[in-house]
Amino acid sequence: MAHPEVSEEGAEDICPAKAPDGGWGWMVVLGCTLMHSVIAGLGKSFAVIFLELQRRFHSSAAITAWVGGLAIAVRMTLSKFCLVEFRA
Repeated sequence: MAHPEVSEEGAEDICPAKAPDGGWGWMVVLGCTLMHSVIAGLGKSFAVIFLELQRRFHSSAAITAWVGGLAIAVRMTLSKFCLVEFRA
């Protein structure tokens, strides 16, 4: 089916639109997806990392818990700056 503003004779002159980024947009989407999966996975599996940190550094549970708490706090704090930067 031809476009309404193009006649049948000019239909072969229409070329498909090219991606303005050269087709790398899907690589950016894939990279962002992997990054978010790894970061979310580390947050969800901190209990396993917690035990290893506690064993390796011979620290109490209260001291070791600061690692996970600070990781979440930094991620949440820095996410606000990313929103401000890319909102324009």
